[in-house]
Amino acid sequence: MRPRSDASQRIVNWHDQHYANGVAKNQRTSQRFKRAARILKRLRDDMKSQGSSTAKTAAENATSFLLESLAYNVSDGDYEHTEIYDVMRAVVASSWRATKEDASEKLVEVSELKWLFANSQAWTKSGTDSFLLAAWQHVAFKN
Repeated sequence: MRPRSDASQRIVNWHDQHYANGVAKNQRTSQRFKRAARILKRLRDDMKSQGSSTAKTAAENATSFLLESLAYNVSDGDYEHTEIYDVMRAVVASSWRATKEDASEKLVEVSELKWLFANSQAWTKSGTDSFLLAAWQHVAFKN
């Protein structure tokens, strides 16, 4: 455990489990999981600097940890595309659907030891949904 800067709350993380699960997912997806997570983070940064006002606002609370966890929750089958464009389209679409459905109650952090949308998180389902919709529009993915 590591104390937060305000010392009123503690951050609990399970870095060993996070690391092991991330490596396993990356191997199962032919190295596409980590690449997709990095691209989501770059996309967020691009939205902040080059996006519309809606995109900039939506990207503000999309933490790197959240984006990696979203990519982790995408089924391994969605990573089977050969083109990274198609992988990212599947990752964003799958993540967006998960935030809109009851399935969001089953999304987990990469460690698989905590729910992704627990009450203590700094992000919300609606904020995450807004980010994913803005990301889709920013890239101009085709339906």
